[in-house]
Amino acid sequence: MRQLSLDHLQTLVAIADLGTFSAAAQALHLAQPTVSLHISELEARMNTSLLVRGGRRVTPSAAGELLIEHARRLLRAADEALTAMKLHWVVCAWVHQAVCRFIYCRKCWKR
Repeated sequence: MRQLSLDHLQTLVAIADLGTFSAAAQALHLAQPTVSLHISELEARMNTSLLVRGGRRVTPSAAGELLIEHARRLLRAADEALTAMKLHWVVCAWVHQAVCRFIYCRKCWKR
C-alpha cells in the first residue's frame, strides 16, 4: 500500500470506537479478515503498531491515537466534499429544469 486509503482509515476509526475487529467488521459490512488486512497494511505503511491487542478488546497505541485524530478529520472532510457535490448536482438539476421549462426543451418537457 503506497497511499493512505479512506477505507483503511475508516476501519481504524471503527476499531477504536467499537473496541474489537469483529464489531468493526460487522459495522462496516466487511469480513473480519479484510479488517485485519486493512490494519496490517496501515501498520506496515506507518511502520509502527497502531493498536494494542489485549484479550478481546483492542485499544489504540499512542501512534494509533495520533493517526485516528487525523483520520477523523480526513473522513469528515471527505463527507463534506460528497455533501457539497450532491448539493451542486441538485442545484444544477433544478436550474436545468427551470431553463428547460422556459424554452420548452423537448428532451425534458414535452408539450
